[in-house]
Amino acid sequence: WTCPRNFGKAFQYYKSLADQWGNATAQHRLGVIYSFGFGPVEQDQGKSLLYYTFAAAGGDQQAQMTLSYKYLYGIGVPKDCEESVYHARDVADKAMEEFYSGPPGGKTLPRAKYRLSQEFGGAYGVDGHGREGGGEEDTLPEIIEYFRYTAERGDYMGNLVLGQVFYQGTPSIPANYPRARKHLLDTAELIFQRDGRKQKRDEALVEAAAQAAGLLGRMYYRGEGVKKDVEVARRWFLCAADEGNADGLYGLGDMYLTGANGIQDTDKAIRFLSKAASKGHVESLSTLGLMAFEARKDDEAMQWFTHAADKQDTQARYYLGEMYNEGWGAARSCPMAISHFTSVTESLDWSYSPIPKAYNAYRAGAHQTSALLYLISGEMGYEVGQANAAWLLDQGKSSTPSSSYIVLPEKALGLEKREREEFTLALWTRSGNQGSGESRVKAGDGHYWGKGTQVDVVKAAELYETAATHDLNPMAMWNLGWMHEHGIGVPQDLHLAKRYYDQTLSRMPDAHLPVSLSMMGLWVRWAWNWWRGEEVSRPHDFLHRTPSPPKKKYEEEEDGEEGKAEWDIGKQGERLEELGRRRKREEEEANGSQEGGEGGDDTGDGFWERGGGDGTMEETLEEGLVDSMIILLLCGLVAWMVYVRQLRVRGQ
Repeated sequence: WTCPRNFGKAFQYYKSLADQWGNATAQHRLGVIYSFGFGPVEQDQGKSLLYYTFAAAGGDQQAQMTLSYKYLYGIGVPKDCEESVYHARDVADKAMEEFYSGPPGGKTLPRAKYRLSQEFGGAYGVDGHGREGGGEEDTLPEIIEYFRYTAERGDYMGNLVLGQVFYQGTPSIPANYPRARKHLLDTAELIFQRDGRKQKRDEALVEAAAQAAGLLGRMYYRGEGVKKDVEVARRWFLCAADEGNADGLYGLGDMYLTGANGIQDTDKAIRFLSKAASKGHVESLSTLGLMAFEARKDDEAMQWFTHAADKQDTQARYYLGEMYNEGWGAARSCPMAISHFTSVTESLDWSYSPIPKAYNAYRAGAHQTSALLYLISGEMGYEVGQANAAWLLDQGKSSTPSSSYIVLPEKALGLEKREREEFTLALWTRSGNQGSGESRVKAGDGHYWGKGTQVDVVKAAELYETAATHDLNPMAMWNLGWMHEHGIGVPQDLHLAKRYYDQTLSRMPDAHLPVSLSMMGLWVRWAWNWWRGEEVSRPHDFLHRTPSPPKKKYEEEEDGEEGKAEWDIGKQGERLEELGRRRKREEEEANGSQEGGEGGDDTGDGFWERGGGDGTMEETLEEGLVDSMIILLLCGLVAWMVYVRQLRVRGQ
């Protein structure tokens, strides 16, 4: 931070501290240095494991997470789920203690981890659905500016959304409770007056005001941005609960459960919590599960916790880890236990995660420091840390001109080109093994081009196929189409190649031109094989698009799930905004206004949704593909005519 990086001197100081005093932090750092072979130290996984083990025994949580991850996946050690659970559970226990040390409802969760490649739309410059560039860093300020503009003109939806944004915070925008309170008050007081009177207006406004009231109650109950005041919190919760708002119902239920309002009444608590849970309120589900767990009703607790964990509740995941580890309410399952414990350790990581420092270093322009910290987090098992470290080491995605300013020096972190490529491939592979489809494709590229390993097109095809079938990654689909077309790494199969090209276009409509060019090449190859008398499929098979691949589970459930808390800016914001648009359409129809036509009001569509919804995507893609092929053929014809004309002019 304040002096040039010198791994050799760092190693000497860490070793002296570890050998003389048994310092656990120094032992962990020695484990990192031996794991990567930084500076003059030769890479030695045996010594790395030894120092990690000593550090974990000394209570170093980073070392404990590292060992848990390595034993889970068998990295440098035999796979051992029980050993993995042993380390993860200890970290999870301490994390939950810190969580419960906070205000009612638990300590505020750390900010979400930010994937650096999102800033440029993904590791390839486009995200999984084909949108180029412009991640959260580009779009979120525009969203906030839009709603700030509408809020200044008295729009309740703008105030509500800004209140949500500043209450929750984002990976790039810290929470700001005073600003959140101002916007929420502006919304709530449109219905709930300070003297206790209530104004009745349209459905959308009442629902928005109730949601704002629920959040205000939460802020006063927890003392967030204001002095904690249980009575004021109770009044806001009552306002929200009267309109059926789940936050208000949960707040009242928690007060009666803990006696925070001076009255402890378990029956009333269960009644309020059950009403909130019926609306999908995640904390209510988790609290009911905890009550059943403490009453030793294991089957009932398992049901409540499972429902809450499906909605990403950390407390529920912790207790599910305990129940699966002990065999309470379900058959004992080590894989299920480690899955839940790991989720807890990576969510409640205020005191030991290097990711916030890594992100701050990245923003400050200290990209090598950022890469080093992301490497450490990747060793601990953070998938986003692995992906970010790989992305930084991979020349900062130098294929994208806008990202050239973050290309690391040639010998960043003292790594030679070969070492850097090997680490990058290993990181992409580990990230892919934890479910990142984009990382699987990058790992496939490494095997295809021989970066960080020997060229292995068969392995590349396997990785592409996993990313295409499991993650529905369009880049992997196109790669497989090309490999099947040319018979590289897989048997040549023109019909299968066309299927993958069709699926690429279904998942990534913006890839219209490259897919059209690929299809033209496929047609030429088919015609050539036919002319040579080889057995080919019927032309009819090439004229019709292959059905799109099935949606992933999270896409199928995305629209119908009410699982997140009521202040979720995503689904809840969309639902409230849809109510607002519906109200505006009704007003326009009542006034005889014909602006925008049927369903033409597009307020906010640019921020919350994309495209139409008329069910004609399949026909549009098919017609567009034919049009593009015709245009390309005409361009080729014109180019040929120009060429012939030039030959004639030269002849004259």
